[in-house]
Amino acid sequence: MITSYWIYNIRQNKYKYNIAIMYQHIMEKFLRPFRKCEKGDPFTHTSMIGGKWDIPDYKEDEFLKVYADEIDNGKALFMTEKHIPNNGPIVIDLDFRFAKRDHKRPVNRNVRNIIAKHLTDIVKSIFGDKHKYTCIVLQRPKRYPKEEEWSDGLHIQFPRINCKYDIQFEIRKRFMETFVIPVKCTNSYDNIYDESVIKSTNWCMFGSTKKNKEPYTMTEIHNDKKIIWDEMSTLERVKLLSIRKGGDPIKPIDKLCLKLHNKVTDKVLKNKKVIKEVPNRSSKIAVSKRDTEYNKEEIANLLGMLNKQRCNDYKEWRNVGLILHHCSVNNTNDNIDFLNMWDDWSKQSKKYEKGMCKKIWNKFTDNNEKELTLSSLYYYAQQDDPESYKMSKMSEYMNDLCVNTKIFQNNAKKNRESTSENICDASSLQNIVSDDNVGNDSSRSSNDIDDASSRSSDDVEDASFQSSNDVDDTSSRSSNDRTNKDNPKRTNDSATQSIKKNCKAKLENIKKSKQNNDDHKESEIENYISMQQGQIPIEKFKIKTLIKKQHGVIAELDTQNFCPFVKGNHKKDCMFVLFTKHGWCLKCADCPYDQYPENGLATLSDHMLQKFGVDICDDISASDSFAIYEPEHNIFSDRTLNRLVYLSLNGTATKLSELIHYLYKDRFNCIGEGAEWYEFNNHRWREGASLVLFKLISTDVPKYHTRLIKYYESIKPEIENAKTAKILMHINNVIFAATRAIKHLENMQLRNSIMQNVAATFYLDDRDFEKKLDANKYLLGFENGIYDLKTHVFRDGLPSDYVSMSVGYDYISKPNEYNKDLTEFLNSIQPCEEDRDFLLKHTSSGLCGVNREEICVVLSGKGRNGKTKYKDLVGLTLGCYFVTFDSNILTYPRPAPSAPQADLIAFKKKRFALGSEPEQKDGAIKTSFFKFITGGEMIPCRGLYDKKITEFEPTHKIGLLCNKIPNMDENDDEAVWDRTRCIEFPTKFVDNPDQPNQRKINRDLKESLPLWKQDFMLVLIEKYKEYQKTGLITTQKIMQFTKSYKDDNDIYLQFLNDCTTASKTHVHMSTLYDCFTTWFRRDSPNQKIPSKKMFCAGLRNHRTIETVRVDNKITTGIKFIIICDELNNSKSDVNYDLLDE
Repeated sequence: MITSYWIYNIRQNKYKYNIAIMYQHIMEKFLRPFRKCEKGDPFTHTSMIGGKWDIPDYKEDEFLKVYADEIDNGKALFMTEKHIPNNGPIVIDLDFRFAKRDHKRPVNRNVRNIIAKHLTDIVKSIFGDKHKYTCIVLQRPKRYPKEEEWSDGLHIQFPRINCKYDIQFEIRKRFMETFVIPVKCTNSYDNIYDESVIKSTNWCMFGSTKKNKEPYTMTEIHNDKKIIWDEMSTLERVKLLSIRKGGDPIKPIDKLCLKLHNKVTDKVLKNKKVIKEVPNRSSKIAVSKRDTEYNKEEIANLLGMLNKQRCNDYKEWRNVGLILHHCSVNNTNDNIDFLNMWDDWSKQSKKYEKGMCKKIWNKFTDNNEKELTLSSLYYYAQQDDPESYKMSKMSEYMNDLCVNTKIFQNNAKKNRESTSENICDASSLQNIVSDDNVGNDSSRSSNDIDDASSRSSDDVEDASFQSSNDVDDTSSRSSNDRTNKDNPKRTNDSATQSIKKNCKAKLENIKKSKQNNDDHKESEIENYISMQQGQIPIEKFKIKTLIKKQHGVIAELDTQNFCPFVKGNHKKDCMFVLFTKHGWCLKCADCPYDQYPENGLATLSDHMLQKFGVDICDDISASDSFAIYEPEHNIFSDRTLNRLVYLSLNGTATKLSELIHYLYKDRFNCIGEGAEWYEFNNHRWREGASLVLFKLISTDVPKYHTRLIKYYESIKPEIENAKTAKILMHINNVIFAATRAIKHLENMQLRNSIMQNVAATFYLDDRDFEKKLDANKYLLGFENGIYDLKTHVFRDGLPSDYVSMSVGYDYISKPNEYNKDLTEFLNSIQPCEEDRDFLLKHTSSGLCGVNREEICVVLSGKGRNGKTKYKDLVGLTLGCYFVTFDSNILTYPRPAPSAPQADLIAFKKKRFALGSEPEQKDGAIKTSFFKFITGGEMIPCRGLYDKKITEFEPTHKIGLLCNKIPNMDENDDEAVWDRTRCIEFPTKFVDNPDQPNQRKINRDLKESLPLWKQDFMLVLIEKYKEYQKTGLITTQKIMQFTKSYKDDNDIYLQFLNDCTTASKTHVHMSTLYDCFTTWFRRDSPNQKIPSKKMFCAGLRNHRTIETVRVDNKITTGIKFIIICDELNNSKSDVNYDLLDE
């Protein structure tokens, strides 16, 4: 039989193998005529393991039938379809990456439904409600490891919605802008929604897959109840999900998408040669230099700006290689190794393979370089890191400006010397020279042209809109400048000759103009300046950011995208001011040929500084101007303060911050990067002090400068009489600087900058400030001072106490009139003096942050016995030192430190914690967490939305309020019972008391509790003094009540007491367990029945389990007990599905 079975299986497997071979032969036979091997051959289908085919349309149905048959016969397929031109059904490929620590599959049905619904809403908003929005979601049966991550993905198709690819790109854009993926992924948001499969990358056919992976299978179908997937044949499924079935694109109703739908793309392709033949001249200027002259540091800087994701994406990584290969082909500097630069940049990726860059590099051809040049690298850098790119461009402008300033000053100097003999006075010559420069751009330096040449591809396109005259002039100047680079003397001589020639020509024009018009009152330069002031409202511009550079400062301006040079708006703010020690000028990043003033730099005056509201740079003002404030006068008795006030006269944020820190270092402090400010006020540190300090900067700090001004004005008459010009100049300089500093302190932008600098100074001065707050466990904060629990002295608070918490009211040394009512309340809720003394001592131990006993006190008793009112009184008395918590956290397992635990972090720095009774449906108290929360070990946890895990030492005492004491999950854990103390509240408050344990209820007690808190604090302080001497002694009554709670919590002891009696006979363990399950299910129907192993372990705590003989059967059991008759008679069949195995 066995041999026959083996032979049968071998024959069956051989039959299946032959069938597979036959179908493989059929597939190959069909595809063989359509196979393409040459590069550049057209194709319609490819294989992911190699091969491509061009299947004609009339053979498409036959191919799909053969393909479907292959799937039905279990063949592994790897086919992909090429998109038809500019039209096809909507396809979405979502690729998720997860950390390997995620054990569950995050992309579940709920996530799939949310994504599909959101995509459907977007598609409906574009095409309207008239169409069939069948949405089919596919997913692999399992996820796969990819490097150090899990890879999972979705294929989503709308097979009945055909549209142009530009609209699919718009769908992707809207999805990424409006949807938040409900799972945490390690890959970027842009990489999740694959852009390439929309148009360029082939689409994986239904039933095909990558090598060593299972194919995608259908998981859900949305918006179409008519499709019954299980009843469809494989051929019908393949045809439905094919992207090459054709059809006209649907016309959208969305306005933007309608424009994309009507867009004609073929014209661009047809006119490609025309555009190539007539290139933009300004672009040619910029690109020509980039294509021939390269700077290694510049390219390395651009590579450093690129996003690291470009290394991981093959297409982007290859594009960077093509750019550098283009540079190597056209490079005139043989010292640059572009292949090595590409290889070094590629090492950032985890996919890096040694030698792969060289292998791909050798395959690049000259045809590739026509599309990707260095301008593309500039574009990539601008897209990935716009801030660094902007800084790089501004640094270039700064360097060019410094060179330009020197050339301009040298030319102007030579111009004045060469023309002084022919012109009447220097002022006329200056007007003529300026006027000449206005009319002629020849005085611009070559560095501006180089600036334009080094812009990004976007800048080149913007430059192309300038007039052809400017481009011609720029081109000629660029070529002249490159010719004169090697001969600076020739450059200066030619510039001088040009200026001389222009000056003479302008003199002739002005003389003729004066003869023809006697009313001429203004020179041409004055007209130009007045015109420019009307066009360029510098006074209205505001500074966004200041960037210090080697040669000066760059001030980015907030112009609301307005550019005065084009008299219109750019896409973004491009205006900035360059400040150097030689002067300033206004420039635009998108208009590199323009600047204001047009010729050189304007004077850096105090008037200009006041326009912008800040002093531009410490290096400009402090290095040159502080010397004029010397010598110092001892105006303030504190010499350090005196020195800092003088240093702050330059008005910079740094120097003013040093003064402010010195003035308020004992009054304010700051925590962390978020600049959480504290002020020491009324005996303790108070949070939220940023606005207080912000106001003091403009109201209190100027007083010190005002005192400086008054002092110098008081001695000024004596100096004027002495006619000492040097000293008088020093006094005027100090008065002017102090006045300017006062005005600067009124500026909102400067005060914000000061707050940032001061925050860093305060934080670095006392890094452990947050740890020190309320760290002294023996100090108790009141509104009128501090109580020291070690010395029992009430005193004023000091900054060095680092107390920020308070009970919320003033301390009193003697009881008031409410003390009698308080005493009566305490006696009524705890008539037993010993129990009352234990309760008050335990509560008083909560004044101090030391948990010596590490116990939990359970306040037990049935309704209206004063437990809740006592909790309210303790909360009012302890104020910020008290916290209530949800006792259900005790029924949950101990949470992981990395999980957010808002309930647990609430215990931080608290002294006393009380929780309500856990709900019975939540189960028993977890003994492991119970020991953790009552013990003294460090508590690691993370607050909600916090990034870091916080670890703090417990300072709290803990208690529970319970009408019915909850069960413990491990009743035999003696460590738990050593930490537990149960106090009974025996009194019951009713309207008409008629029992010994009943008292008259006080309906106004809620209003009385706030009046008792000061007296109750005095009671607790006195009890704490006793506690320091004797400790917390548990009474015999409390121990007995705790033991009874322990016994009541022991279900196995309860079972023995309820269901067994003493006897001369014995009982088997199997019989006992059967009866136990019946009893347990009757008394605790909502809880899981313990296993037999746990049952035996529980009984061993009370009885000896040994070998016994019952009914001539020897097995394990218990001697001398028997099951009660009534339980034995009512015993029913046991449902073993409820038992723990």
